[in-house]
This record gives sequence, C-alpha cells and structure tokens, in this order.
Amino acid sequence: MNGQDKGLVKYQNSTLAETTICILKPQVRDLIISCNRNLEDYKKFGFLIASDQSNRLHCEEYPGPIAGILSASELVQTQYIQLCPCDTPSIPDNLVDLLMNQLTTQQSIVYHNSTDHNPANHNNETQNITDGEINAQNNRLAQEKTPPLIAVPFDGERLQPLHALIHTQLIPSLSQYFDKGGRKIRDWIATQAAIEVDVSSHRIKFRNINRPEDLEA
Repeated sequence: MNGQDKGLVKYQNSTLAETTICILKPQVRDLIISCNRNLEDYKKFGFLIASDQSNRLHCEEYPGPIAGILSASELVQTQYIQLCPCDTPSIPDNLVDLLMNQLTTQQSIVYHNSTDHNPANHNNETQNITDGEINAQNNRLAQEKTPPLIAVPFDGERLQPLHALIHTQLIPSLSQYFDKGGRKIRDWIATQAAIEVDVSSHRIKFRNINRPEDLEA
C-alpha cells in the first residue's frame, strides 16, 4: 500500500479498518484495536486502543502481528480472543460462532472421552460429529484427551491463522515464543492443541487487500 497505514486506507466510502469493525463488532463483547501509529485516528472509532509496544517487548526488528496480539491481550477481559486483521474487510458475519461452536464441540468430545471408559460410546460419539466435518487433527486430540484451545479457519486452500480464536490462558505461551525470537503465529499455533475449522464455503470472504488494485476488486 505504498507505505500507507493500511487500516486507514479508503475502501468503499469508508476505511479498511472501519469496514472490518462493522462486521466484527456484533460478534464480540469487546473490540480492541492494535496499532503502532496514527493512534489518534484510531481512537476516533471509539474502541480500546492497544499500542504495539515493541520496545517494551524487547523487539528491535519488525515484530509482526504477535507483538500487537500481546499488547492487546493486556486489555482483554474475556476467555477468548478473536484475531482479525484490518485487511480482510469481507470476513463472515458469523465467524466467531463458526469457530466457537466447533471448538466447544471438540472440547466436549475430549472431555466426554476422558471420563467415559466404554469404547463403544467413544466410537459412536466421535463418529456422529466428525464425519465429513472435523479433520484428522481433531480426532488425534480426542484420542490424546487434550482439549483444544484454538480454532483456526481453513478456507479450503490455506489456514487463516490471523483469524484464529484463541483462549487467553495460552497468552503466556505465546509470549514465551515471542521472547525466544518466534514471529510467525502459524508456527506457534502448530505447537498448541488447535483445531482447523472448515470455512471453505466462505473462502472469498478471507480475501486480503494487499495492493491498491485490490481495493477495486
């Protein structure tokens, strides 16, 4: 975007940030904007602002989105954080429900299997929910009796880790990963108990706005 603050780039008579906010706000209790410049402009939206505190996080190079997530997490008062970048202004208007419903379903399978010692019940319970809907990793989690705490959209072609739903109890782990030099949220998620949620029917809604010509698409 030629060095512009992407969130403030004009888009459909608004800005990328405001368009995304309008879709996301009805889905969450609180909304926090993480930014590292133009703070006064973002404050005009009327939501909590988390400044990307790279210096406090002892990060000299470009820290990537994890620094912003960690800064915003200090203001979070809910059990889960729904990530969302400003450059996907067409996200599904039910994204949080899609992820949360699948996550709680998988958690209930794991908890059920950890207390029910009847193999027949295990097979029936898992089969009813997983056929054609939950990937192999979900089945592995159930077998290992590890309740997942992250749900990541899979659009049919690729994972969308910057749209993940993450339990706040994992923030210390993310912070440790960052302190050790980790910068890719995807790599960190791969080390956690996470599930992929099929959102392939909404694939176009995860289209990124990366170039000026994308604004017209």
